[in-house]
Amino acid sequence: LTFNLKIKNNLLNTLYPKLHIDKDAKIEGILSSSKNESKIKIAIPHVFYNNFDIYNLDMSINAKDSSYISFVSIDKIKNSKYTITDFNTLSKKVNNKLNFNSEFKEGKDSENKFLINYNYSLMKENSLIEINESKILYKNNLWEINSNNKGLLKYDHQKKKIELDSLSAKIDNEEIFISGSYSSEKDFALFLDMNNVSVDKISPNLPKFKMKGKLDASIELK
Repeated sequence: LTFNLKIKNNLLNTLYPKLHIDKDAKIEGILSSSKNESKIKIAIPHVFYNNFDIYNLDMSINAKDSSYISFVSIDKIKNSKYTITDFNTLSKKVNNKLNFNSEFKEGKDSENKFLINYNYSLMKENSLIEINESKILYKNNLWEINSNNKGLLKYDHQKKKIELDSLSAKIDNEEIFISGSYSSEKDFALFLDMNNVSVDKISPNLPKFKMKGKLDASIELK
């Protein structure tokens, strides 16, 4: 079955009141009963949802292509505080896991860059996200994320609990380690270790205010 549809924006806005689309969405592709033969492409010029503006959303799902399963591209994601540009994510199935490679830019002039690699799997009542080696360029400083280990983020659907066993960031001899868990505002834990971290490398860009110094600290919040 081959199809090429243009869905009117007023229909989508009626079906999903919290989702506002000011231009028509396009959906095209092939649906097949044969294994790994289906393809779908979705294009939406502009979406407004939950105070976020999303511009030029393109999504493709290709069961036949061995190099990837899905690809998502967004020109800009914007709200009152943050702007993300050039967002792209590619997924591929390996064994019983979905591998994701995501990249995007952030900042007034898109000067901060993120390259995040992770795996997703479902085991019994738990959603598991393995955070693999990644990179973040922030204020022209390149941080290596989980360069020596994989961090595991687990969500227990039954207990509704999030657990992060480890997340590390390193640049030269400066290191940050984060772990913790969250169930509710009254049941959470955060563990943060900073070793020889320059304050100016992690502080936000404030044109009229500059911070300097080194941080060596262990913080525990419960």
